Amino acid sequence: MINKAYSIVANKSILPKERILEMSVFLGDRGYGDRKQELQFISDFFKTIFSKHDIINSFEWNQYQDWSDQGLHFDLQAYKINDILSIYDTFMGFENAPNYTFNANINLDYRFSNRVHDDLDVPDTETGWQEFKEFFDIFHNETLPLKVVVDYILIFLKSLYEHHRPYYFIYLFGRRAKVKITRAGIEINNNEIDYLDGNEYDFKCNII
Repeated sequence: MINKAYSIVANKSILPKERILEMSVFLGDRGYGDRKQELQFISDFFKTIFSKHDIINSFEWNQYQDWSDQGLHFDLQAYKINDILSIYDTFMGFENAPNYTFNANINLDYRFSNRVHDDLDVPDTETGWQEFKEFFDIFHNETLPLKVVVDYILIFLKSLYEHHRPYYFIYLFGRRAKVKITRAGIEINNNEIDYLDGNEYDFKCNII
């Protein structure tokens, strides 16, 4: 079964949106397990990823309540790969907005950054900017093989999010959590969250 899930998300002959739709059919046919079974399903998927792709060793994200133009929503953010690479310039559409409908759209036009990039100053000369751009272009080309694998993972997570809705991730990992998946298994930290905008929205969940 897990091989079927991998074959769907890794099918580059169809668009990512179509893979998400196909994954939704697969997830519906698969049925629903309890928390232990669903965590095992996700773990098995990543074991397949790690066994087929030596280029990746870990994948992590933060999940919590955040703010958008449509109000508070639950989202997956702050992705990190192999402990050093972050994803930027992407919108995954991982959000639970009012009047929520299935959304298979996914933007995979992203690049990676690392700690070295975070410390770089943007040059203010044309020559400096050109060298700056060339540096990032070289890095981008070097990380393209890794990006292919990360695309598979993001399509998988997006499929789970859209099919089961955000409550699936809350049920498995917690309303606020840092989730790290390595070759050793799944680590869940519900305390040390890397909030992008602070944690003020974490306390605005009005439960009646």
